Parts: sequence; C-alpha cells; structure tokens
Amino acid sequence: MSDFDGEDIQALYGEFLDETKELLHSFNEELVKFENEPENTDRIKRIFRIAHTLKGNAGFIGLTPLQELSHRMENVLGKLRDGQIQFVAEINDVFFEGLDLCRRIVADFVDDKLGNVDIDPVLAKLDTLEAGGAIAPAGKPAAAAPSPAVPAPKAQQPAAAPVKESEEVERRSAQDEVQYMRVSAQRLDRLVNLVGELVAGRSRLLQLKREIPNKSFEEVVSFISNVAGELQSEVLGIRMVPIKQLFNRFYRPVRDTARSKGKDINLAVQGENTELDKTIIEAIYDPLMHLVRNSIGHGIETPSERIAAGKEPRGTLSLRAYHEQNSIFIEVVDDGRGFNVERIRQRAIERGMVSVDEARQISEKEAADLVFLPGFSTAREIDDISGRGVGLDVVKTNIERLGGVVSVSWIEGQGTKFTLRLPLTLAIMEIFLIEVDGQLYGIPLHYIEETIRIRPSAIEKIKGQLVYLLRHRPVTITSLRELFGKPAKEDQLDFLPVIVLRVFNRRIGVIVDRLIGKEETVLKSLGPYVDRLAGTDGNWIAGASILGSGEVVLILDVPTLFRSLSTAQIGVSGMTEGL
Repeated sequence: MSDFDGEDIQALYGEFLDETKELLHSFNEELVKFENEPENTDRIKRIFRIAHTLKGNAGFIGLTPLQELSHRMENVLGKLRDGQIQFVAEINDVFFEGLDLCRRIVADFVDDKLGNVDIDPVLAKLDTLEAGGAIAPAGKPAAAAPSPAVPAPKAQQPAAAPVKESEEVERRSAQDEVQYMRVSAQRLDRLVNLVGELVAGRSRLLQLKREIPNKSFEEVVSFISNVAGELQSEVLGIRMVPIKQLFNRFYRPVRDTARSKGKDINLAVQGENTELDKTIIEAIYDPLMHLVRNSIGHGIETPSERIAAGKEPRGTLSLRAYHEQNSIFIEVVDDGRGFNVERIRQRAIERGMVSVDEARQISEKEAADLVFLPGFSTAREIDDISGRGVGLDVVKTNIERLGGVVSVSWIEGQGTKFTLRLPLTLAIMEIFLIEVDGQLYGIPLHYIEETIRIRPSAIEKIKGQLVYLLRHRPVTITSLRELFGKPAKEDQLDFLPVIVLRVFNRRIGVIVDRLIGKEETVLKSLGPYVDRLAGTDGNWIAGASILGSGEVVLILDVPTLFRSLSTAQIGVSGMTEGL
C-alpha cells in the first residue's frame, strides 16, 4: 500500500465498499431464489462468482475475516456446482449466517471496529458441509462426513475450473469498467435540481416568446426549448431504475418472517422491470415493508388454517408494479383471510371512533378508510410483526408525503390488496392551473380525471350533499372558494368551471373561478410558512412553484383535500341558489 497516498487509499476504500455492498445484496437475492430452485446450476455458478469476487476484493484490501468467510462459502459452492455434494435446506441456512456475518464485518470496517465478529462457528459449519457432513439441529449430533476412500467421480477433474471462473470474473469487471462509472447520488440530485431550474427558465422564455414578436428571437427560444427538453428527459432517465431493485430486497425478509410465524409463503413479483425514480424507490421501502409484514403477520394463515379453509397449505404474497398515465401503481396482494368488517366495526366502537348505531351503518368502503386511522388495529395479539397500533396510518402519511395515495380492498376469506399510486418522479411535476379569488393554484395532473363546465341548475342536493350527474354517475360537488374561507362570487355564471378529481375509486367535482391549462413546473417546499396559507391551517397546500411569468402558484395537496371533504361537506352557496 506504500505506493498510494492517503487520498488514493480513501478512494480505494470507497470503491471497495460500494462494490462489496452490491455484491452482498446480489448474494442475498440469489440465495433466496436458489432455495426455491436448487437444481438451477446457472444460479449456483452466479453465486459462486459472487463469493469468488468477494474473496478477491477482501484479500486485496486486507480484510481477512471477510476473505476467509467468502473463501469457505466459495468452497462449498464449488462442491455444489460440481455435484460433489447434494443441496439440503441447511446449506442455505449456513450461507445466510455467513452472509449476515459478512455484512457485520463490512459495517465494523466502516466504523474501524474490526475484531468484534466471531466467524469461527460458521467456518466450522462450512467445513462440515464441504466435507459432505450434515449440520444437525440443536441438541443432535451431526452426521459424519463420508469416507474419503470413495471420492466422487467429478473430484478427479483438473482444477482448472476456478482459474477459468477467475478469468471470466476479471474479464467482465474490465468490461464493466469501460461501460460504467460511479457517480455519487448527491451529484446526481444536484444535476436533477439544476435541470428543474432550467425547465422553469424555459417556461419564462416561452412566455417572452409570446410577448416579443421577433422571428430570430423565436428561433433561438425554440432551439433552447428543444435542447432543454432533451436534457430533461435524459437526466430524469438517469434517475429511473427498475423496481426490481426494490422488490428483490423483500425475498429474505419474507422468508425469515414467514418462518418465525410458522407459515409457508411464496413471494411472487410482477412488473419488476417497471421503472421509477430512485428517490421514490428509497422512500417507499419502509411503507412497503410494513404492508408485507402486515400480510405475513395477520393476513396469510398458517398451513393448518389454510387446509381447514380449503386452500393450498402454501400462501402467496405478490408484489406488482405497472404504469398508468403519469403514475406508477404498486400492489401488495395476499391470498389470506382478508379483513373482517364486523371486527373493524367492533374496534371502532372500542376506540370511541363511532357509536354503536353508527357502526352498524359502516360500509366496506368506510371500513377501508378506518384501517388507516392512527392507532387503529384489528390484531388480537401484539407481537414484533403487527398489532402495535402504529402502522397503516404511518404508511398512508409517508406515501402522501411523496405525492401519492394508498388504498386497501379485500374479499373476506380470500385475500387483501393494498394499492399505492405514486408519481414517476419528484423532480418535475405536471400541473393544471386554476384560479380562485385571484390566486393561482396548481393541481397535480395525475389526480385530474377531466375538466367540465356545468349549469348551476344541474346540481342537485341528495341527502344533504350537492351532486352532479356526470354521464349518469353521481359526483359530489364542492367549492374551493368556500373550502378556503373566501367570500362567494357576487356575479352569477351561466356555467361553472369544474375540475373532476379522482383518488382511486373516489371522485369529487371542484368548482373554481377559472380553468387555465397545463404547465410543467418544479415543486418547492414552503416549510413552516405553509401553515399561514389556505383556510385555517394550510394543510391543503403541498408546496409552491414559480411560472414563467414570475407568478407564484400554490400546489394543492389533493389527498388531504379529499380527507377534509370526507369529514365536512362544503356547500356552494352564492353559485347554486335555489337548490
């Protein structure tokens, strides 16, 4: 190491840590899949290459414990690959133990606290497996290794395979080095932010283009606009990654959690090549993990319960992703027992959320809203997986913080489906501009179903709510003026501008003063200043943006708006007199 200065060593350590974390992540993914298809020789070879690369990297950096663990796992994998030992479930258990120790060693290396991880017990297990012995359950002796006097036929093969494996790994690494380079997430975020500012600047130029009738100026603006658009598309594309990177992180937790609960659960994924902004992927891991644990903890039944219910003993938990319009949808689906509406009603009564009479009238749709309230839980037992009364409300809050929404549906006795709807990216937002009492507001485009103009006389009052029949389907009508505490307009309009919003299966029609049109913009957080805005608490404002004209636009928080309207019906007095 004497040929390197301090800065070189730090850079070397950084590259080592980045690659090692990726290798350990891949190791974990491949092990879980290998457990379900141990006959897949290609997968064994992939895991072998990962262990081999780990060993080489650890040896180069001088991280002996990691090198030794990787080497012993590589030996066992080599015997599996060559057919010298047969796969049994205990092999994967030991590999997972070794993998967890590898992660601890790397963490200690980062904290400069090496020496705290005892790898000897796992090394002993790996040696036993390599020799062909079995790892016995606690309290039972291990099976003896087979006599070396009768070696397996493949053991006589030349030892050239590891050399070829090594050459293949090195050749692929060299190819990767040519094609890719590492860029810190912070620099990429900065680039995305700058592109966002460029988009805002482009909007201002386009505004000037309309105001200044000069052909040369128009040509320059058009050129800059086109280049800015291409740059925006390319930079945002860099942030987009397959959701497979997220879904693959759930195989191991599902396996371990299901085992701890005495359940047999298969994790199935669909749409894993669907792309999503990396920032969003990082932010939704915890909410998704809670939904997954919820399904395992008190959704999917034990094998005996499933057999008694006429189901296959093995349950299925599915993660699905797909694009629709400007959003991505992620579903967490299980084939378990579903929610019990009567149980939800009872819990709502116990917690003082509703009276006994009100509980009798709770529909399944209303019950679905209740399960997301703070402290609400139908779990009968409190454990480390579910039932602590803190969970689904946090999931809802975290998803809405990203500009998304979450809903749940179920069929009792057949299963439950949680659906998350999220924007594709947080960097740049498409909005629809409206005006209310002289102030411009923006509504994220993915919440808008359509814009219409309706006669006041077409609005009916049904059970105390104002309703408009849109293509023979009732839509609740409300006014943003009254919601924001603004005085009603004095002049009566022949037609009212209405924007129809949808959050999953719920729709509302919102009366505004003026419909303006679509705009591409950059969302800016308002921080503590948001509380001084709309209405009494400003909870309906998600942020702000600046248009090309220099005007400030307040961006509406549509999910919060829906929640407000579900607890207080807002009228449209002054616009719909005579109803």
